[in-house]
Amino acid sequence: MHVIVGARLPVDPRAFEAAVGRIQSLRHPLALVLPHPAPAPDLPDLPNVEWVRTGYSEPWFPILPDGEILRQIEREATALTDLGLEPGPLWITGPWTARLPGPLKAAGVTALLMAADRLDRPIPGVLAHLDAVLPVIPVVTELDSRPVDAAVVWMVDLDGLEEALARVAESPGCDLTTVDAYLTDHRPDGRRRPVLDDAEAELSTDPDRFVLHRKFVRLVTRIPERLSAAAETAVLDAERRFDSRDLTAAHKSIVAARAAIDSERRRGDDWWRISRLDWDADGSEEIHIELPLVSMLVAPHRSAAVTTLDLKDPVWPVSSVSGEPGWVLARFIGEGDEPTPISMAEIRATEARGGRIEVELGAPIGSGTLGLEVTVQGRKIVARYVLSGAPSGQLGPELKLAMDADARVRIDGSEWTAVTEPIALSGHKIRVADASSQVVITSLTPMTVFLRPGLDGKGLVVWPHWVVAGSTTHELTIDLNG
Repeated sequence: MHVIVGARLPVDPRAFEAAVGRIQSLRHPLALVLPHPAPAPDLPDLPNVEWVRTGYSEPWFPILPDGEILRQIEREATALTDLGLEPGPLWITGPWTARLPGPLKAAGVTALLMAADRLDRPIPGVLAHLDAVLPVIPVVTELDSRPVDAAVVWMVDLDGLEEALARVAESPGCDLTTVDAYLTDHRPDGRRRPVLDDAEAELSTDPDRFVLHRKFVRLVTRIPERLSAAAETAVLDAERRFDSRDLTAAHKSIVAARAAIDSERRRGDDWWRISRLDWDADGSEEIHIELPLVSMLVAPHRSAAVTTLDLKDPVWPVSSVSGEPGWVLARFIGEGDEPTPISMAEIRATEARGGRIEVELGAPIGSGTLGLEVTVQGRKIVARYVLSGAPSGQLGPELKLAMDADARVRIDGSEWTAVTEPIALSGHKIRVADASSQVVITSLTPMTVFLRPGLDGKGLVVWPHWVVAGSTTHELTIDLNG
């Protein structure tokens, strides 16, 4: 058995309280709790000891953006170096998300440690995401019998270091080593999967909570150091509602807080931002579109799914319908009754004058191709579908609209009809509304529209579509609160 003795410096309680205080007052939302402050403790010269880093911060690593993770790692490494110690591997003691290997490796981390009971197999392996791979070694607090070829990190207190080193040296079958020495002679293979705690497990099995959690993360990591009283109230309201079971109210509070922060930064009417990130840690990047009135996340690889769509003025979490995951811009049904998955790829994403963003996607479909051009400006979203040599089927965007149970529909100037059961309509223009929101959907060519209530009786699922085959072009305009 290969034994690595690890130790970490204690955290000064006063530093911890000060850091948490800064976070709670929203004056410094990303504060690092550094190891023991000067004067440094009297540490023995023990070259075989790994001075383990914990990267502890508030909030925890999983909800920090990549750049902030880099800064946290650098600060802790500097704190250890200032004490004359060599920064060692990173011990993950808090929550874990799949995307972490990438930013941790970019920050210079070469090995991870995780409690043995948090790994699906308590032997060395790797944690990987996309092309980032990091070795992980299990951590134990007491030595026991382990497979001869395995390695563990034995974590001990500062005052027990010398005794621990002597015990390992005297124990038959134990080889005292370091992380670097072990990884030089052994290449861990086989992916390890961290065992999720209750909160993490809920996020992994409840899509509604997961989307809410990721939206809250994006809010927290963009809080400026100084906020007006009104913006601070909006952020605190989002934090309070985040833990509630009222998902609609929680989504609305997050959108309101994002709008308040935008206003705080005095952004004009034509600012924009396009970014790419693995928002849901599924191994593929999404396109995040941010405009003064609309925030939209597009996943090209999942039939151009819109994971989340929010309107900021008036505040409306458009796509947040309980039990109904986001929009699907490229919903295609060919033979049979089930949609055909279409893995689209980004061709271009550009900004045009007047705060307009244009995204072009493409994918094979059958023996032909499908091009999808999405334009977002103000409160309008235009989707243009260009088919070439495509198989016959039905194509159009499936929309989820967060509306009340009194939602109704009207097409081409006809009378309003309550949507209490699945219905089908046809025409060029359709209006869907409840007491506070309205969506106008317009097609240049006649379309068929299927509507049904959401699973819990609230919200609407709307699928405007056309019958397609061969080479053809269709265009649809979605006017939010039109």
